[in-house]
Amino acid sequence: MHAKRSSLTPRHGLHGHRLPRFEPRRRVLGDGAGSIGHGGRESLVSSIPTTPAWVPIRRVGNLIGVDPSNHPRLADATDAVEVGRLLHDFNTEFETPSPGATVLSERLTGLLAGDAMFAILAGNPAIAVALVSVRPNVWYPGRVGLLDELYVEPSHRNEGIGSAMLGLLHRHAEAVGIDAIEINVDEGDVDAQRLYERHGYQSSEPDTNERAYYYFQELPSSS
Repeated sequence: MHAKRSSLTPRHGLHGHRLPRFEPRRRVLGDGAGSIGHGGRESLVSSIPTTPAWVPIRRVGNLIGVDPSNHPRLADATDAVEVGRLLHDFNTEFETPSPGATVLSERLTGLLAGDAMFAILAGNPAIAVALVSVRPNVWYPGRVGLLDELYVEPSHRNEGIGSAMLGLLHRHAEAVGIDAIEINVDEGDVDAQRLYERHGYQSSEPDTNERAYYYFQELPSSS
């Protein structure tokens, strides 16, 4: 599945009693042909009717049917080039601006060395990537993860790789004290919505069934 995306760096949502603030959204490409996340670069102020998906951490995804050579693994700073290449390919495929694989790799070298971001890769050379930003949240004792990107190369879609990557994402999140995963999904991206709902994500506050909206504003310094 994929999502049109903005050139903003962050994407995807979940919560226990009230919905959290949602970050700039991203695309997801994996088990279907739909899209999650960014629209083209907007002017300064945008209001986008996206559907935030949210779920408390639970075990999802398995490796049944996934080629063993494509089983997902946690990436580290030494994988920055591979992660940057796939993120650039993601934007290129959907005709979205990218600063280029080299710039992305340079940024990722520092980001993946810390504890505020982690990545998952599948294949060697990598044919799929997931990128997660991590932050504190006052409504949880632990932290919250935002699934910024989930991308599978076109020739490997519909092979269960996206689901397998979600499974590893959840297992790792549990291990490092992340209490919830957020995902922002475009309203029309029904394939991506089905993928996340299949894995337990919800798009509304369970107590009220109210639909959440995503807002963002690009600041001049991001131009």
